[in-house]
Amino acid sequence: MRVCIVAPFATEDLLHLLAEGAGDLPAGYQGAPLMAVLVAQLLQMGHDVHAVTVDYAMPPGSLQVRASGKRLAYTVVPGRNHAWRWSSGMWGRAWDMFGRERLMLDEAIRSVPADVVHAHWTYEFALAAVACRLPHVVTAHDVPTLVWRHELGLYRLVRWAMARRALGRAQAVTAVSDHVAKHLTSWCRVPVHVLANPVAPFALSLGQDRPRPMKGEVAMVCNGWSNLKNIQVALQAFARVRRQRPKVTLHLYGLGYEPGGEGQRRAVQAEIDLAGVHWHGARDHRALLLELAGHDLLLHPSLEESFGMVVAEALALGLPVVGGACSGAVPAVAGPGQWLVDVRSPVAMADAVLDALDDAGRYAAASRAARQRAATMFAAEPIAQAYEAIYRQVRDTQPCPRLS
Repeated sequence: MRVCIVAPFATEDLLHLLAEGAGDLPAGYQGAPLMAVLVAQLLQMGHDVHAVTVDYAMPPGSLQVRASGKRLAYTVVPGRNHAWRWSSGMWGRAWDMFGRERLMLDEAIRSVPADVVHAHWTYEFALAAVACRLPHVVTAHDVPTLVWRHELGLYRLVRWAMARRALGRAQAVTAVSDHVAKHLTSWCRVPVHVLANPVAPFALSLGQDRPRPMKGEVAMVCNGWSNLKNIQVALQAFARVRRQRPKVTLHLYGLGYEPGGEGQRRAVQAEIDLAGVHWHGARDHRALLLELAGHDLLLHPSLEESFGMVVAEALALGLPVVGGACSGAVPAVAGPGQWLVDVRSPVAMADAVLDALDDAGRYAAASRAARQRAATMFAAEPIAQAYEAIYRQVRDTQPCPRLS
């Protein structure tokens, strides 16, 4: 089958699937390495895949860029790099609900024949898929209403309107968790199927049962600083941990968490005790998994998650998790045996970290349960096979009318 996947793709995540010489391509859209995991699995199953994305750092007005590999085509289109303000002779992308970007994505989708189009996230990628008049599937990775509540602003309201429009006209819809499906079912004209995100086979191969914490190292992974990410409270919790366990260290990964980056500056401004905190910044996906595998515990303080990809990857590594008991899909992803608490409370988070590091018996049981859960629920092959069944179904069904 010929499958076009229009989604956030970082070029570095696809390089191992592309022909030599693809290193000069635009960077693409960072932050969703799971998309490359799905592409690799579909290729392994014998499908032809066209991966399409947008790069908001490409010069406006530039042409789409394409590369290829064995049964893989990859297209990157340019996008406006500002949400609102005038730049390079045009207003920002939010003014017309990403209209220019959607037109370019539509052109890219049509440039390579496809039997089905699979859009991820419910915004510009989904609107382009719905507009192309090809059989299509839209996968919802978040709940726009909940995101907007945590990040109030007109931009998020525009994104909410885009999602309502796309989901109301989509031919088939999947969601990455029951949490997402519950909130979005009323927006859709078709039933919502729940399919989890796949973890990289490499993560599962690195996994091991951990009998006890070895180094007293806690890891945290996030991109950006916001109320939703809840990083300030997590750092306050870690300061409490250090007062009882001075040798415990915290290792932060992600965009904005490099030495001297936004995260460190914000924490200093908030006058948080940062003793024992190490700032690592962004890593490519493989390197991040290798580093996480060397730590003892994942602390995930987010207030809301539609899935929680880093939680699933930590489970695959056999890494116990401290996360939010009411943080969207986190409890459903983490499963029983992990430390799920009120992450709005630095005391509750600190107590959970200390308990995980001090209780070797429960820690070992949590590690075993983590690996078993990841292998059962988040392996790439059965998830790709479930998508394949949906592709075949929509391919044989008349798609909805073209969006104007």
